[in-house]
Amino acid sequence: MQLEEILRSMCNDIELITGIKTVIYDEKQKMMYEHPSTHCEFCKEIRKSEELTKKCLECDRRGFLGSALSKDIYIYRCHMGLCEAVAPVLENGRTVGFLMLGQLLPEGARDDVRKRISELSDSKVSKDALNTYLDAMSETDDQHLRAAARILAMSAAYVRFHEWMRGRKETVTYGIERYVFENLGILAKIKSASGYVVL
Repeated sequence: MQLEEILRSMCNDIELITGIKTVIYDEKQKMMYEHPSTHCEFCKEIRKSEELTKKCLECDRRGFLGSALSKDIYIYRCHMGLCEAVAPVLENGRTVGFLMLGQLLPEGARDDVRKRISELSDSKVSKDALNTYLDAMSETDDQHLRAAARILAMSAAYVRFHEWMRGRKETVTYGIERYVFENLGILAKIKSASGYVVL
């Protein structure tokens, strides 16, 4: 299975288990895959504005940078007060991609988001629609947010391990080790004339 297929399967699994949107980006921060395939209704409304979309993308860049520098999970709030998390996909210590989950309403942040909505001046977005979408959003407490972030980090770690194993399987050393372990059971049954077990 190719790396991109593994990442896509992982995004689907995370969304199925947690209900949280997960997105894959490449090392240049270009979106490769997202599941489900659209932003939440709140974010779709925000992105009707070119100026607000720029702010969204700037928040994403901040998340990528924080994750790449720390080489770890990075949790942050966007310009509208929603929460997102980014985990780096590393290969030999180099960041080759990112897994992002987000568009979550943090516990106790509803009034703050509502205030940010009231301060918007762009006519391309509907404040009434944003408030309606906000009312429909469930709050995510810190414990569940960090649990989801850990799942994201473990998923990224799995990808790193898979890529390491794939590279290792191509080495001569791995071939020798595999041969020895596959034949160890047979060798253990063979006894020399003196009664010693050949290992």
